[in-house]
Amino acid sequence: MAFLSSLLKTAITASASTSCRSDLERRMGLQLDQAILEDVLVPSITHGINHSTMYDSESVVRIFSIFLNLDEEDDDEDSHLRDESEMMCDFDSPGSPKQSAILKVSKLLDNYLAEVALDSNLMPSKFIALAELLPDHARAVSDGLYRAVDIFLKVHPNIKDSERYRLCKTIDCQKLSQEACSHAAQNERLPVQMAVQVLYLSKSG
Repeated sequence: MAFLSSLLKTAITASASTSCRSDLERRMGLQLDQAILEDVLVPSITHGINHSTMYDSESVVRIFSIFLNLDEEDDDEDSHLRDESEMMCDFDSPGSPKQSAILKVSKLLDNYLAEVALDSNLMPSKFIALAELLPDHARAVSDGLYRAVDIFLKVHPNIKDSERYRLCKTIDCQKLSQEACSHAAQNERLPVQMAVQVLYLSKSG
């Protein structure tokens, strides 16, 4: 994976063709569960220009989407091969190879989000697109996503209320740890609705 990542970064620097970049992104997407954060920190081709972002978030969206589409294709194939009784023994069950890969990728994305959240030039729409990539079942806990969202809100204090609300909707409050719930309940950067929800969950938990 490190080799593919290095090739993609070189291709970007050398202004390689779109087809070349797309092929490298596809190859990375197929092996995404083997990646580390450094592998997906793809530099923006415009980095250094005023108001440009440090990282190419659109490239990363494509890479993660390839992995997620592969997962969906596997689900479709599984549904054709198994009858109802076989569905009781689901390949996506905790500890299965597939579920393990999905959880690795979800942690990778949350770490990536926390890194790019520090970029003051990253548009809220781009960050929201990244945060909304994973389906609900892909995260066992939401603490990593909450941390990334909180960093983004801290670095982007002037974000629109509608964007703030949509961004926070990506967090499944029921998957927050007690510690994260306690922090969120007192977090003035969050919409009031979310603060009330986590406060309720922390008291009822």
